[in-house]
Order: sequence, then C-alpha cells, then structure tokens
Amino acid sequence: MTTVVIPDTKGLAELVQPSQLAEQGFTAPRRVSVIFGVDHTGEEAYHVYLVFPDQTPDSALAWNNVKDMVRWVQERIWKADGEQRWPYVRIKRESEIAGEPGESQLRRDRLVASPTVIQSHAQVNRHKNPGRSARPPSEPS
Repeated sequence: MTTVVIPDTKGLAELVQPSQLAEQGFTAPRRVSVIFGVDHTGEEAYHVYLVFPDQTPDSALAWNNVKDMVRWVQERIWKADGEQRWPYVRIKRESEIAGEPGESQLRRDRLVASPTVIQSHAQVNRHKNPGRSARPPSEPS
C-alpha cells in the first residue's frame, strides 16, 4: 500500500506571513495563502498568494519593488519543503482573486479571489534550471 503524504500548507504559510515579510523589510500583504496543487506541466507545486489591500498603489506592486520579496518567499517554502515542489508566487489585490486555480480553497481561507497584478510563475522551475531568475515573462531581460 502506498502512503500519500499531504503537504502541510498551513505550516508553510506560517513561514511567510505578513509579520515575517515586514521583519525582512518588505511591504507586508494583508494576508498570505499557500495552496497545494499542480503546475502547468502537471508536477506537484505550491501556489502562494500574497494578497494586498485594494488601495495598494500600483507602484508598490511593480515587479522591481516585489521581486526580492517573491524570491524570499519562494526560497523559504522551497527549502522548508525539502526542495520537492516549486512555489509559484502571485501578488494579488483583495478584489482580484476570482477565477484563479484553487479559488474554492482561497474562499475557504476567507480570501476574496481575482486576476493577477503581477504573476511570478518563475517560468523556469529553479530546481530544474539552477541559477535562472524568477522573472515574469513580461519583464525585459
């Protein structure tokens, strides 16, 4: 019989809560959610939502202002999970979450769903291509 291990997404989310992000000097989101699922290739992955208030200025959520935070979150979850599943980090506003993968999970976590302001899907999984950045496809090289 095969044992199925269900990842501890609540424990992983505790590692990247707004208070921890603020301690690192990042602009803290209102809330954080980590959802276990699959990526576009069908591999197991985490979908991490950093949800900011709707009033957050666009400039505060620009890639140049969030990339270090996104990479920090990815690194914390990647290492805590034993480098098994890549964490795809999405920066969202509270009113933007509807229609995203894991939407029902987000609603259970009392998040309001929406489209993406910035998605850092790290198009190339870092564990497959070490040294590649987590730059979203829209950012020039």
